[in-house]
Amino acid sequence: AGAPDLMGQRTLSGPSNPLPSSNPMITGWSLHRIGIVSILFLLLTNGVACSGAAKLINQPLPEIVGQTARESFGTDCKILIECTVKNSGAEGSVTVSARLENGGSWVKEAELDLLEDETRMVTLEFPEATLLSAGVRGYRYVCGT
Repeated sequence: AGAPDLMGQRTLSGPSNPLPSSNPMITGWSLHRIGIVSILFLLLTNGVACSGAAKLINQPLPEIVGQTARESFGTDCKILIECTVKNSGAEGSVTVSARLENGGSWVKEAELDLLEDETRMVTLEFPEATLLSAGVRGYRYVCGT
C-alpha cells in the first residue's frame, strides 16, 4: 500500500487506506484522562481565588471581615487590635497580622487553625505604643492575612 517509514510501519498513500494495525489508537480511557487534566488545569488557572477551588485543593481562604482598636489600662498601658477573620476555604492554618503606626511601626502576628466557613476574632497586643493625649485615635492600624 505504501513505502515503509523510518520505524518500519507503512505510511498511508491515500485517505481510503485503513490504518495499520500496529498504530496506537486513542482509547476511551486516554480521552477520559485528557478530560480530567483539562478540567483540573482550568480550575487551577481560573478559579484559585474562588472558595470552591480553595476547598477543592484543600487550602484555607482567609478574609478579614472586621477590625477594631481599643486602649487597655491594666497594670500597663497598651493598644489592643481585634481582627475578625473568616475562612471561606478548606480547614487549615492561617496567619493573621496587625500593623500599628504613629511615627513608629509595629507588626504582630498570630497563627490559628480555622475550620471551613469559621469566623473568629483574634486580639493582638501592642504594649510598645505610648498612650499620650491622643490615645488610640492618634494611631493608624490595619489587619491582614
